[in-house]
Amino acid sequence: MTGVSRKGHGNRSQQDKLQDFDLSLLHIYGILRVMAEASAVVADLMTLDRTALEALVLAQQEKLLSRDSEIEHLKLVIAKLRRMI
Repeated sequence: MTGVSRKGHGNRSQQDKLQDFDLSLLHIYGILRVMAEASAVVADLMTLDRTALEALVLAQQEKLLSRDSEIEHLKLVIAKLRRMI
């Protein structure tokens, strides 16, 4: 009976790993979808005044910093998933 218990625990562990993997993939796809939507919106820069352009540049810098952080996080997630396989 001990062998059955271990086998059941091993299967559950594998199922947990697959669930974690699926959740990580959903997270990655969500990020990619948001990035695609953001790039689809293009402002006509010639119509903006200096203040609006400065605000746009600052906002873009913040997005870049946020994306850099997200990329580093995703690298860690990928490394974790590779260890699980």
